[in-house]
Amino acid sequence: MGLTAGTTGVGNPTGRFHWYDPAVEVPGANSSSPPQPPVATLASGVVRLPAPDLAKTLTAIANDGVAFRPHLVQRIEDARTRASRAIVREPAYRLAVQPEPLEVIRNALVQVNREGTSAAAFRGAAYVSGGKTGTAQVFSLKGEEYRAHKVDERLRDHAWFIAYAPAENPQIALAVLVENGGFGAQAAAPIARQVLDYYLLGLKAAGPAPPHESPAPDADDTSD
Repeated sequence: MGLTAGTTGVGNPTGRFHWYDPAVEVPGANSSSPPQPPVATLASGVVRLPAPDLAKTLTAIANDGVAFRPHLVQRIEDARTRASRAIVREPAYRLAVQPEPLEVIRNALVQVNREGTSAAAFRGAAYVSGGKTGTAQVFSLKGEEYRAHKVDERLRDHAWFIAYAPAENPQIALAVLVENGGFGAQAAAPIARQVLDYYLLGLKAAGPAPPHESPAPDADDTSD
């Protein structure tokens, strides 16, 4: 699908709030990176994207290929008359992908939260969601094996997690980044669960999201 969709919408200014990182780098999307679409699709090699771009791309997958612009305001209310109007969602772009591959990806994302890397964080949820864990390497290992306890904390991997819910009728998509947090399932997914619980169910967290224990904290999380 990555080969078909290409880099549509990636790195463009996200709406009028200027959520845009000029350092966005996707192989093949600009002159500073050689074209490597197959590698970039697997999130290997040099791929630098801000969180809003990841969330916006996820909205396209969840909405049959249509991505929407993020916005901060849901409704506008007149202070005198109390009349209100909803903010109309604005489509940002459409992926040039057939429905079948998107359905396969959505089913896979749901399985990630059901029995995959983020299953522990979403155990007992009152809704069905889709998600994907990830890690981002901070510095080059130069061929050596990654051992978190041997690396200075500021050089440890960043933890990523993207999610949308409910799977059958998506209302929210998000991207969570925990700097130097390690594995996405361990540090970022629990935060996403709290956000979704609050948005969909009105459940307020009693405190910070507790990190889930990783089965192999000192090894590369190849499942990401």
